[in-house]
Amino acid sequence: KRHVAIKLLPPELSFRRDVRSRFLREAETAAQLSHPNIVPIYSVDEVGNLVFFVMACIDGDNLATLVQKRGPLPIESVRRWLLEVSDALAYAHARGVVHRDIKPDNILLDGIDGRALVTDFGIARAASSDSGDTARLTATGMAIGTPTYMSPEQASGDRDLDARSDLYSLGIVAYQMLCGEPPFVGGTTPALLVKHLAEPPVPIAQRRPDVPPDLAAIVMRLLEKNPEHRFQQATGLSQALKTGVVPPVPGGSTSGSIPLGAAPQGTSPVTFNGAPIGGMPMPNHGSSGYQPPAYSPRTLTTAPAGFGMGGTGNTVAPAPGYPPSYGASNDDSYLPTAEDIARWEAPKVVKFRKQLVPYLFVNAAFVFLSIFGDSSFGGVTTIWSVFMAWNYAKLWSDGYDWKDVLRQPKHRLFGEVIEDLTNSVIATFSSRKREELRAQ
Repeated sequence: KRHVAIKLLPPELSFRRDVRSRFLREAETAAQLSHPNIVPIYSVDEVGNLVFFVMACIDGDNLATLVQKRGPLPIESVRRWLLEVSDALAYAHARGVVHRDIKPDNILLDGIDGRALVTDFGIARAASSDSGDTARLTATGMAIGTPTYMSPEQASGDRDLDARSDLYSLGIVAYQMLCGEPPFVGGTTPALLVKHLAEPPVPIAQRRPDVPPDLAAIVMRLLEKNPEHRFQQATGLSQALKTGVVPPVPGGSTSGSIPLGAAPQGTSPVTFNGAPIGGMPMPNHGSSGYQPPAYSPRTLTTAPAGFGMGGTGNTVAPAPGYPPSYGASNDDSYLPTAEDIARWEAPKVVKFRKQLVPYLFVNAAFVFLSIFGDSSFGGVTTIWSVFMAWNYAKLWSDGYDWKDVLRQPKHRLFGEVIEDLTNSVIATFSSRKREELRAQ
């Protein structure tokens, strides 16, 4: 007899035939992978409405638990596990399987010989779409990646991910093993994704000076924003780990040695209509063809968390349009950070802001009518005020405040502000206007 682990497709998804069949197909593909550093899958099946696969039960911790317990890990252990995961990815990529959700939770450590084993191959793929209906599937609450470990192209909603996306995620894991925490930490999912897209990581040499230069260079290469500047295959990563020789970046390095907040040679500040945003440099990718798209936290729609296959995190569906600089400060030199913008433009803050505008305008009209007319709207105003107070209390409990709600882009024309306010009031009473605003 052998000990096994059983993983289930969440019941709220298993009733859908398309999701169920895709899960079975991807799990069957993953079951064909046979490698010393990949957790084997023994069988894939469905019984009634339960869809599941049976895999080997590994007696040991995962990397997430180990880093949480010990913090930065020994350098030789990091090099060994990084090489083992790289070999596993090279094997899977050669067979057309991209993991899409490399993270410490999905890297198990055998309690007997200490080797690293990658699990959950194909599961993130099963949560995405082969037929272009990713947005619809995401709306059901399936996580197709974990924001802390997403590559820039994955964070931007690109469905055509390849081996280089897995290598970026592995770079985040390696950075966390060496430094004790990931290179990008944010309070919200939109803040994290903005950092993946535009913010360079702090060089490992600054965080942990005892890391050998070759290992630090390898990890920083994995964290390049431009996929063309990373290792193109996991085999190249494995070779660099074995020899300590890191090939030069095609066209020059963009993020491997850039201090946080700097704008070195080959980069330019992130701008919107010529205005820099938060002092963050955006790599100049030359003629490689890849440009990290600009996305606004206003349009980063957070899906319910948890695909239920191990690990946490939300999936987001971004849309174009990075916002200009914001601020209520009189200091024109102030430039908000990516996290500031993500807070001000978080979906729940934007929603409350849209509720607040008609509340203020309509109640002002009620006061005017009460003073100069015979009508009294005290009951309506009281009920509406209680409703708004309750919504603000929920917003405050999530860590937001009035400063986040009242932020407006600088240099907006007064007429533009009035137009937005008028549209919000009209939309309160007109379904047609609401549809027009949604379309915009």
